[in-house]
Amino acid sequence: MAFGKHATSRYSLVELEPATGRMHQLRKHMAHVMHPIIGDRPHGCNKQNKLFKEQFNMNTMLLHARHLSFIHPETGVAVHIDAPVQAEFSRMTATLFSGLTY
Repeated sequence: MAFGKHATSRYSLVELEPATGRMHQLRKHMAHVMHPIIGDRPHGCNKQNKLFKEQFNMNTMLLHARHLSFIHPETGVAVHIDAPVQAEFSRMTATLFSGLTY
């Protein structure tokens, strides 16, 4: 699917794993390598964000934390959290990637 002024605009679904717990690490890194996350207002591409809002009525960021793990700072117990995919994320992946769902 191509939008915008470049006929070669493309969108990718990627799996990222943060190396640290730094705030906005994935968002900043993806913007730095010129692959911003759709819907990311401070770090993303305003033209693409506007397109997605107008074309697809989407006003959320296409970023999902599927699984988080950490050691609880007081108890020392390992904590594992799994989160279901947000409906808007599923709708957009289906729209962009021909029925790809999670």
